[in-house]
Parts: sequence; structure tokens; C-alpha cells
Amino acid sequence: MSSSQAQDGGRLGLAERQAAERNTERGQPTDIWAVVVQPGTDGGALAASLGFEYAGQIEILPNTYLFRLAGSAAASAARSRAFSALSAAPQVLFFEQQYLIARAKRGTPDPSEPLVFTDPYYADQWHLDNQGQNGAVPGNDVLVQPAWNLGFNGSGVQIAVVDDGLEYVHPDIAPNYNPIGSYDFNQGNPDPAPNTPFDAHGTAVAGVAAARDESTCGVGAAFRASLSGIQLLSDFTTDALEAQALSYALNVNHISSNSWGPIDSGSVFGGVGPLALAAIQQGALTGRNGRGTVYVWAGGNGLQNFDYANADAFVSSRYTIGVAATDYTGRQSWYSEPGAALLVNAPSSGDSTTDLTGSQLDITTTDRLGTFGYNGYPANLE
Repeated sequence: MSSSQAQDGGRLGLAERQAAERNTERGQPTDIWAVVVQPGTDGGALAASLGFEYAGQIEILPNTYLFRLAGSAAASAARSRAFSALSAAPQVLFFEQQYLIARAKRGTPDPSEPLVFTDPYYADQWHLDNQGQNGAVPGNDVLVQPAWNLGFNGSGVQIAVVDDGLEYVHPDIAPNYNPIGSYDFNQGNPDPAPNTPFDAHGTAVAGVAAARDESTCGVGAAFRASLSGIQLLSDFTTDALEAQALSYALNVNHISSNSWGPIDSGSVFGGVGPLALAAIQQGALTGRNGRGTVYVWAGGNGLQNFDYANADAFVSSRYTIGVAATDYTGRQSWYSEPGAALLVNAPSSGDSTTDLTGSQLDITTTDRLGTFGYNGYPANLE
């Protein structure tokens, strides 16, 4: 052991000291020494008796004080004197000279260097980064850029999209798809692929949440999250089926995304069976390995029918997060219901009339491959 190593600290085993040195990027030594003493020892009196200046206590650590010895940062003689004095004092259990340490700031990076995506449709995704494209009002977006800049991109989180299926072979979806946590409750098998050409909603919802950054289409808000598909809406459902779908693989599926509910006619109150509500409650209390599954629910599309989000028992449950929608100008979307049960708002489809180009400005997200989905249906379908 070199002389400098021997005089950095005392009463600490060599292996422990070397491990500490490997895990600490040390710079210049300082005049401050951290000292742990026997319980009941007066730190100030001990510092004075050993020729140090008392520099205070680390309050959260019992019996741990800071001593200062002028000149010990640079002068080897003063450093040796400090080491010898502390080593000889029976009241001292441990001591360590303090070094300057460089730390990296893990806050927001330079805002002049935002994330750069090569996905060709990212420029159209005003809901993620609204810079006024296509007549939108700049700044009316989901404000996800600060989260991205802090490194939050969905990694380590799995989102279950409970809907009408998930086209998991789509290049936007495939890299993030996880078959564990997926199931088709309409046909009773583990394959959540859409059952009919008209089943496109779930794939679009999944793209909004977690389309992968893979230079093909666009990106999702949590572009590195895992995705699972839970098929429920390709056919009629039941209270029991809904309960099963909403409680499926809850220790794998961390977030349950639900953009569906009772018919938004303005005449339905509640509209949810006791089994489904009980499943949500249990999931929120016990899912995610005891931390609680997060249930996110679209607030309802019945504004033109004078429907009210509070009337939807899914949205008004204390165990769900109700979501409202605004358009590219920041105004209430033409379909989005009001209600006290709504907890958050997110940008979505265009306003109640048209955009500046004469057509409704919707969000850009993943669609079914080929002629299926929102971009067109097979011509021979009636």
C-alpha cells in the first residue's frame, strides 16, 4: 500500500478501502476530514484536543463529524499529522479525508439539442411536437419533450392495449411487442391479431402509446415501452369477459390502456357490470406485484349527444385515470365529453369544424398494413 493510500482513511479494511476508491472518482484532497466517533463523544472537544477545527456534524449520520486541518489538503506533513492524530485517538472509529468529486448532472440536456427521430412521419405528429405544422397552433402538444430529455422513453414498462386487436407484425409495433401479457378474449386464444379488416382501433391506440422509433413511420409517446394486445372489442362482450380482460397478466402488464366504454348516447348511466368494476379495483390495489396496475380510460366521445363523463362508471371509478381530448388549437375536441372524473387531457383529433386547409386535422399514428384500417378498406367488402 502506498503512503498516500495509507493516509486517506483509517480503521477501514484494505479491501473495503480499495472498493471505495474504485467506486469514487476522486479529484483533489481537501482540508476536511470526516470522523466517526464512539457514542457519547463530544465531537467539538475531540477536534480541539487533536489540533483540528470543528466543522460541524452530518446530522443524518449518528456520531459523524467534520474536522478541518489547515494545510492538510496539499502539505504532506500536515496530512501525516492529521492521519497520526486520528489513528491514535481511541474515540475514533473511522475517519476519511474528503476529496473533490466530479458528478454528472442528470437533468434536462441542452434544449438546443432535442431528440432527433428519423421516422418519416414524425414531422406530422403535432400532438408530440407542435411547431405549427399543417396550420396547428405551436405549443399545443402533449409536452413530452422534457420527459424524453430526462431519459424517460417507456423502457421497462409494459402497456396492455385492451381493444379490438393489435397488429403486432407492423414495423411500428413489432419491436416493442411482447406476446406475454397478450390474449384474444373474443376467440379464446393467445393471438391478439385483429380478427376482421375493420379492427384497426387497437393498433392505432398502441401506436399513440408506444410506436417504436425505427425509421419507418412515426413514434409513440413512450417509444421504448413494451406492448401487449388484449382483444376484447372485436365482438360482443360480457361483464365476465371484461373482468377477465382487465385483470389479465397484471404482474406483466403495468398499464392498462382503454379507449372504449358504454355507448355514448347521452342516455346511459353507469353501463358497467359489477365484475368488471371489481376487477379494476383489485388490479389497482394488487396488480404490478403489489404496486397497483394503472388503468387509463378515454373519457367518452358523446359530447354532441350531451353525454357526460361522470355517467360512465369506468371513467368515474376512483381506480381509473379519465382522459379528455383537445384539438390542434388547444380547444375541446368536438367529441370529448366534460366531467369532474377527468384527471388529465391529451391532444387528439381535430376541432368541431375544419382546420385551415379545409379538412379536419387528426393526429398521425400507426394504422393497419395494406388496405385495412383507417386508410381504406378492401373494395369487395360490403
